[in-house]
Amino acid sequence: MKRKFFFNLLLIVVGILIFGGCSQNDDNDSLATGDPVEIRFTVGGVSDYEGDTSAETRSPAEPFTVSVPVDDSYEIEATFAPRKTEQTRASGSILAENTRYRVLAYKDGGSTYEGYADYKIENGKSVLINSGLGLLAGGRYKFIAYSYNNSNTITEVPDGNTGIGMKFLTVSTNDDFLYWQSGLVEVSRDMLLTINFRHLFSQLQVVFDITEFGVGCKFTSAATDLTIGGKAPYTSGTWSFGDEYVSINALSTQNGSFSFPSISGQVITSEARRLLPVSNTISTPLQFSIGAEFSTGIAINGSSDGITFAIPGNQLRPNTAYTCTIKFRALSVYMDKEGDETNEYPYGGGNCWVVPKNKTRDITYIFTALEGRSNDPVGTTIGDAPKKAEIVWQIDDNGNNCNNLIKGVTYSSSSSNNQVRFTVGSGQTGNAIIAVTSISGTILWSWHIWVVSDNSFLLKPKSISGVYLGTGFMDRNLGAADVVGPTSYGLFYQWGRKDPLRRENEYTSGPVTISDATKKPGTFYSCTPSSPWCSDSNYKTFWSDTSTDAAMLKYNPCPKGWTLPTKKLYDSAIVKGKMKDNTCVFPCTDFSDLYFVPGGGRYYYNGAVRSDGSVGSYWSSTTDNGLKAYGLFFYTDIGVNSSESSEAKSIRCVRE
Repeated sequence: MKRKFFFNLLLIVVGILIFGGCSQNDDNDSLATGDPVEIRFTVGGVSDYEGDTSAETRSPAEPFTVSVPVDDSYEIEATFAPRKTEQTRASGSILAENTRYRVLAYKDGGSTYEGYADYKIENGKSVLINSGLGLLAGGRYKFIAYSYNNSNTITEVPDGNTGIGMKFLTVSTNDDFLYWQSGLVEVSRDMLLTINFRHLFSQLQVVFDITEFGVGCKFTSAATDLTIGGKAPYTSGTWSFGDEYVSINALSTQNGSFSFPSISGQVITSEARRLLPVSNTISTPLQFSIGAEFSTGIAINGSSDGITFAIPGNQLRPNTAYTCTIKFRALSVYMDKEGDETNEYPYGGGNCWVVPKNKTRDITYIFTALEGRSNDPVGTTIGDAPKKAEIVWQIDDNGNNCNNLIKGVTYSSSSSNNQVRFTVGSGQTGNAIIAVTSISGTILWSWHIWVVSDNSFLLKPKSISGVYLGTGFMDRNLGAADVVGPTSYGLFYQWGRKDPLRRENEYTSGPVTISDATKKPGTFYSCTPSSPWCSDSNYKTFWSDTSTDAAMLKYNPCPKGWTLPTKKLYDSAIVKGKMKDNTCVFPCTDFSDLYFVPGGGRYYYNGAVRSDGSVGSYWSSTTDNGLKAYGLFFYTDIGVNSSESSEAKSIRCVRE
């Protein structure tokens, strides 16, 4: 009763404060510190901008992009795009009848919370409906008011220790939230403050997109935090998800604010969410932090706080709906020791990596440096410590030397890392050999990098109706750019060696040990008749009809998922199967959907190239008593024969 009586005595209006301003009645003495005073509030205009005096239709906001380079392997890009135009707001409009609003008071420069009061619009006037704010002592105060324009509900009573950060403010995605904040006010007797609400809230929807991040990557977790003014009022904006859904770890005041209703491929979209009003105030920086982990084990976290985008100039504008697309861009594609064939992005593995060119930019690849498909780290065979990496040779699709296919070859030799990194130039295709060397420069192991226009053929083995072809042949020769034509011949191989040979390589006399051959992957070793290129007693086990044999895993030249055809398969599927085709005109190499090209070879005794476009010579995995090996041969006839293992022939891989 005493409070009401005192309130009714405040009849003199000495000033109107607009946007935090106020005026005092100079006929009255200033308040002494500690003297109680009651403040009255009235609602003025509603506007998009503080200071608007008339109705205004603002132009649509412009999209903008913020990028963060994380390291040499990837970058993150956040694009904020408005989803709708802004509405027209009239500065003279007032709150709807029966709408409630709340006023909070903070003393001493806004550092001490003093309480709040609730008001209701009745007959166009503000009516006090509780006395939570009470009597304020003399001093300087900051006032904050908020309301839901289309609802008569307001938030719960805030914590007295909340402070100016306002982290208790929670807004539904459907309500028209209004907000006002005063400057620092010297409270006087009989004070009337005019509140000029603004429609301040932006709406934000977040999309995580990793379609360009890397081959086979899938999300296993993702998170975001909105930070305002160096604080995190929405610290619970952390997203996590299980096998089929995504949910938010939310505080009680934020239930349902963010959730993922669906997951489609490698893109995850959140529901829309409104931002704090201070996100649109120049004085309070807005930062957007994100983090994610992928099925490859890669974690996107530049620090313990994740990756942070500082929004330049706080460009999220009031009363605007935005979609923020967080795109992970791969500067490096990580490949595990056995390759990756998920999501139709096959990369091979072992001794042969098959990578597609990128038409617009360079791509860096990283793989674990193991010897073939074994678990032996590089340096095991030679018995020396790896130090660096280099390019042995590189050629384009026509077999010409080039210097723009592979670049940036490096090796990481830290105790916790054993990886080779190489970059493929944009728009280039061809073949290369890269190697890891010791401190003295000795090659310890090498890998075939086969760059093609599109490597999806690794998922499409070829079969012939009515003819048994095992699990199917590769549609082209190993190292070839095309299925037919002048760039379809591919590379040559000596039997049992993992390394491809160019059509014109340096050559020297053999036999040599496998250790010597490993150190010189680009050298052709010539031999006498019935003498293999390799002097090791176990060389005949380097290739095997069983693709899982230890030596075959180590020296198999085909990419992961593929191996050499056996003599039996060539004989039964190609020779006898084709001979049943009475339409055959020699050379019998055209199986409609499968074509064997006459790529020639290199003679065993001097390495000279044997090819006139009519001779086809392909290795099988089958030895002939360890001195020779079997292969497919055609010229005027077609058959499987035995020849010196030192010969260099084409390889047509079959699916394992």
